[in-house]
Amino acid sequence: MYAWWVLSACASVAAAVFVIAGLVPDPPVTSLAADPGVVGVLDRAAVPVDRVITVAQGLDFDQEVLADIAAYRTPRRAVALASHGLAFLVPFALAVLLTAPGGRRLLRPVLRLPGVVLPVAAVVAGAVIVEAVLRFPLSAWAGLVQDGTWGFRTRSSSGWLLDHLGVVAGRALLLGASAAGVVWLVRRHPQTWPARASVAVAVIGPLALLLHPLVVHPLLLPTGPLPEGPHREAVAALVARSGTPDVPVLVGEASLRTIRRNAVVTGLGPTQRIVLHDTLFALEPRQVASLAAHELAHVERRDPLRGVLAPVPMVLIVGLLVRRRLAGPPRDRPTEVRTLASAAVVVLALVAAATPLSAALSRTIEHRTDVRAVVLSGDPAAYVEMLRSFVIDGLADPDPPRWSVLLWGTHPPPSTRIGAALDAQPQFSGPIDLAMR
Repeated sequence: MYAWWVLSACASVAAAVFVIAGLVPDPPVTSLAADPGVVGVLDRAAVPVDRVITVAQGLDFDQEVLADIAAYRTPRRAVALASHGLAFLVPFALAVLLTAPGGRRLLRPVLRLPGVVLPVAAVVAGAVIVEAVLRFPLSAWAGLVQDGTWGFRTRSSSGWLLDHLGVVAGRALLLGASAAGVVWLVRRHPQTWPARASVAVAVIGPLALLLHPLVVHPLLLPTGPLPEGPHREAVAALVARSGTPDVPVLVGEASLRTIRRNAVVTGLGPTQRIVLHDTLFALEPRQVASLAAHELAHVERRDPLRGVLAPVPMVLIVGLLVRRRLAGPPRDRPTEVRTLASAAVVVLALVAAATPLSAALSRTIEHRTDVRAVVLSGDPAAYVEMLRSFVIDGLADPDPPRWSVLLWGTHPPPSTRIGAALDAQPQFSGPIDLAMR
C-alpha cells in the first residue's frame, strides 16, 4: 500500500516541478550570437530595414477594423460568459439534485444498468450531454450563425452540426470512461485509489499524447506535407537551423471548416509534429515561418508534455479530499451509486471552476513562447505582422476586457504579444519595418 503513496508523491512532485520549470522566463538575450540555439537562423538580408517601430505603431489599427472587432467580439464575450457559467452550473446543480432527498428517483434509469461502475459512468456522460444541450443555442449562434454571417465558417450547416455532435459524443465517452476507471479504483482499492489514480494519469496522459496524432488528430484535421514553394523553403530553413531539426512540419486542411489561421503541436517523441493550417499560406513566407518558430519553441520546451502532466498533482489532492466523503461503512447499491455519482459531477464542476487557473498557466507559457519565437526566427517584424493579421483578418480584439482574459484567455492579448515581440528589437543590430498598417 505504501509503495503506491510513495510512487504517487514522486510523480506529483516531478510533474509539479516540470510544469513550474516551464513558467520560468528565458534570460534576456543581448545578441543572437549569445544563444547557440539560433546561430545562423537570422538572414538579415531577408528582413526589411526601413525604420524602427514602437508599440504604439504596432497597435495602430484602422478605426473601421476596430469597429468590426467590437461588433463581432462584444456579443461573443456575453455568449462565452454564459457558456462558461453553464459548464459549472449544470454539474453543480446535478450534484445538488443527487444529494437531495429525492435524488434516488433521478437515478432510476441508470440503476437498470448492472453493477456500480456503469451507472456512475452513465451519470457523468449524461451530465456532459445535458450541459451540451443547454449550451447548444449559444454554440450554434456563435459557430453557426455569427461565424457564417461574418464569413469565417466554410463548413455547411449540416457539417458543422456533425462536427459539434462528434465533439460532444467524444467528450461524453472520454469523461464517462474516466469516471468508470476511477470508480473501479475506488471500489477495488478504497484506501489507495487517489495514489493509483494520480499514477494512472501520469502514465495515460503521455500515452494519449503519443497516440493523438495517429488516432484523433487525423479525424479532426486531415494533414499532408507542405506544398513546394517559398513557404515550405522558409519553414524548412527555420526548422533545420533550430534546436529541434527532426520535428516534421505538416499542413492541415483547416480551410474545409474555417478561414481562420492557426498552428498546433501534437504528439510526443516519435509522433510529434507541427501542423500549420493551410489558411496560413495567404500570409508571406516570413510570417508563416515566424508562426512555425512559435510552435518550435513549444516543442523545444516540451510544453505539450507539461500540459498532460499538469493535472497529476491536482488528481492526488482532489482524490484525497473526495476520499473522505466516500469513506464509511458498506452501502446498498443505490446509495453507493448516488454517492459516487454526486462526487463525480462535483469534480466536473470543480474542473470548470478551475478554468481561470489553467488559463493563467497557459498565458504564462505562451508569453514565454512568444519571446523565444522572436529569438528563434530573428525577425521581430514578421512576428508582429503575423499577429496583426490575426487581429485584422480574424477580428481578434487587440486589447480585450481584463475580466475576459482572466476568465478564459489561454493566450495573452494581441497587444501584449505585439509588445513582447517589439521588446526584442534591442537584441538585433538593425531596425525593423512594419509592412502591414
